Amino acid sequence: MPLPIRKSWSPFKRRTCKKCAALGLAQWKAAAEVNDPQSFVNYLTAQDARLTDVGEQVIADTKQAYQLGMELLSDAQKVAQENVVSVTKTSKEKAVLPKAAA
Repeated sequence: MPLPIRKSWSPFKRRTCKKCAALGLAQWKAAAEVNDPQSFVNYLTAQDARLTDVGEQVIADTKQAYQLGMELLSDAQKVAQENVVSVTKTSKEKAVLPKAAA
């Protein structure tokens, strides 16, 4: 049973990359509009709100990454348990077989 790493992590990584790219682009656009002291003050004021948003996104992404990690851990534990059962069963089957006469 393969672990579903790609299924769960790929959309998460894609969303995170899109958010970061959009944030960077928005920052460059806002900085490009600075042309006088008042627009600079407005830009800096907006940075405070932007940092709050980024902090909230980081917290949400961290929670989601933790949840995905726990799901992956659970899946890995199930696979390990299945392997232990399989190896134990195989060992018992081989131990029961009569030995060939010498």
